[in-house]
Amino acid sequence: MLKFSKFYRTFLLAQKWNSRTFRSVTSDSANSSPLINPLLRELIKEIDFFGPLTVERYMKLALTHPVHGFYMKQDVFGSKGHFITAPEISQIFGELIAVWIVYMWQNYSGQKPLSIIELGPGRGTLSLDMARSISQLGTQVKNGCEFHLVEISSYLRSIQYKNLCGKELGVDFSSKSTEKLESKTIYNQSISWHSSVDEILTISNSDRFLVFIANEFFDAFPIHKLIKISSQEWKELLIDFDSEKNQLKWIKSRDDTPISKLIAAQKNFKQFKTDDHLEFSPQTLTTIESIIDQINQNQSGCLLICDYGYYDDCVDRDTFRAFRNHVQCDPLKDPGFADLTADVDFKMIKEHLDRKAKCFGPINQRDFLLAMGLQLRLQMLLQSLDRMDRQKQKDLISSAKMLLEDMGNRFKFMSIFGLNQNESFKPIGFD
Repeated sequence: MLKFSKFYRTFLLAQKWNSRTFRSVTSDSANSSPLINPLLRELIKEIDFFGPLTVERYMKLALTHPVHGFYMKQDVFGSKGHFITAPEISQIFGELIAVWIVYMWQNYSGQKPLSIIELGPGRGTLSLDMARSISQLGTQVKNGCEFHLVEISSYLRSIQYKNLCGKELGVDFSSKSTEKLESKTIYNQSISWHSSVDEILTISNSDRFLVFIANEFFDAFPIHKLIKISSQEWKELLIDFDSEKNQLKWIKSRDDTPISKLIAAQKNFKQFKTDDHLEFSPQTLTTIESIIDQINQNQSGCLLICDYGYYDDCVDRDTFRAFRNHVQCDPLKDPGFADLTADVDFKMIKEHLDRKAKCFGPINQRDFLLAMGLQLRLQMLLQSLDRMDRQKQKDLISSAKMLLEDMGNRFKFMSIFGLNQNESFKPIGFD
């Protein structure tokens, strides 16, 4: 660890106080839904034609419907949105992620130039903090570094572009989310936007060290929900429309579905008790597998996941929920006006990648950030402040406390590498 400590201290001494170190977490009122929810009308039509919806289908429409989807029409992040993420709380979070990336690049890239791919970058705050931190390092990593943002929402793209490039987009992307978009960050790194993980994987990346960052990304991936009926039987939970109450409602599938058959055949889930819930996201597994296939093909690179989730053999996995104005609410009420989310199943990810990758973690966010030097960074920032500026000092301490205490155990970190690493390999922060 001596080598890392020297590198880390040198890096942090170059960092300066940033006015965004504490970002307010008080909530403003958000847009209220119209009297007639337009997305609900479309859901009712689909149910009338095709029958009850799977939770997977419901989540896809509620979050990413081109017109009415939650992520497609508004700034949902930060104090004025519906929820707040770690990068919005403190610049320290992004700086420590940058430290981790650069250390891995210096030691395991074989001097390939660095590509940072952030999945679901929100307002672009994490990428901005990483870009600033990397710009203050040596020319070797700085000059070759490029950023790729995977973002489906044209609305959020415009916010990310303004925050990262320092100017308005100047193009109407309201109906053209797949338009090619390239620019330079305010720190002069190349940056481009992509509509999907598949799109970024089609680019020739064989000569680059790829680092995929997924901060609160997979929790929004669509899931299937199931409930155990008997020792041998699972039923999928579906969403129907109650015409008498004029609202969506939960029902159990009358017949077996492809997903319920698949789960019933798995030995891993036989120990679940009757009435226990299970949440399963095929899209999460296939997306991560595609990323790891690219990393194995390159023989370098990694994926770093930070999300809330679990690593248990047998728990009642009923975590599907909604958030609106920073408050948990009914996920079936007002679709398109609340964030839908479910805990990430880290154990299933690890088991799925058993022979394809090397997984480290999950570990608590608190443990990862402390291992990466949060306390040292906090001390440096406090020392850089004017002693008379008590409010900034208070805000700085409060934001660090939120990362370690409020979110410290709830959020987990997992790093995933290709099979090219030797048996003794262990990434920094996961000791």
